[in-house]
Amino acid sequence: MRGRLWGLALACAAVCSSAIPALGIEHGNLDERHPLRFEDPYPIPQGEWSIEAGIGFQRMGGRGRPHAFIPIDVLYGAALNTQFSLGTGWSSLAVSDSQSSDLRISALYNFRQETMSLPALALKYTLELPTGTRSEGVDTEIKALVTKSISSVSFHFNLTDRFIGERSFAARSSLLIFDLGASLPLFISHGGRNLLLAGWHSEQYPYPWGDNVTGFGLGIRRQQTARTVLDAGVETESSYGVTNVRFAGGLSWSY
Repeated sequence: MRGRLWGLALACAAVCSSAIPALGIEHGNLDERHPLRFEDPYPIPQGEWSIEAGIGFQRMGGRGRPHAFIPIDVLYGAALNTQFSLGTGWSSLAVSDSQSSDLRISALYNFRQETMSLPALALKYTLELPTGTRSEGVDTEIKALVTKSISSVSFHFNLTDRFIGERSFAARSSLLIFDLGASLPLFISHGGRNLLLAGWHSEQYPYPWGDNVTGFGLGIRRQQTARTVLDAGVETESSYGVTNVRFAGGLSWSY
């Protein structure tokens, strides 16, 4: 079943790649975790750099302790329709107990922009190196990204297959992850573009007998200037009756 899913995604990509080439778009696109999980298929314009940083707080359900986190990503429009990115971060259960995150290296290629009849489409490949605290194994991801607009509302679908490099006995070798999202322009004040975001996600549990991890998110992005975007959001993750809540805010700057 999984092979057929990715075969269909690659076939669609091959067909769509012969369509109208994508043009550069403004820097305030939807990127993963800024502020919600889902993202759109559009890279930043060719030759442009973007730095995305933020700060957040996650309240763990059950008996887990809350912690703060600081993500940072650097994006580069390497060529027409192509984007490379580096991402990492830090988290802390206390001031004296900080942890680094793995280094994520990604490449995104946009096969087409949206037309009246067809959605925008891209594929993204990510290599996650075990540079983080107590991390082992190299993980990889392949993600299909689709966006289609109806009137002023844009709908986003991400399908990710995450391959686990180091896992415990009986754990899955890969995890399927679904992300659905919607974005709606809001005109709260003059001089800026505001987007209201809503999302839902479902991720396979690491072990075959476990319930999927699911959650919802709500966020907002504001294009403050031609090259800066502010964002804020809240997301949940639930499994076996335990819910974690994540609050985040950030700034994106391009040049």
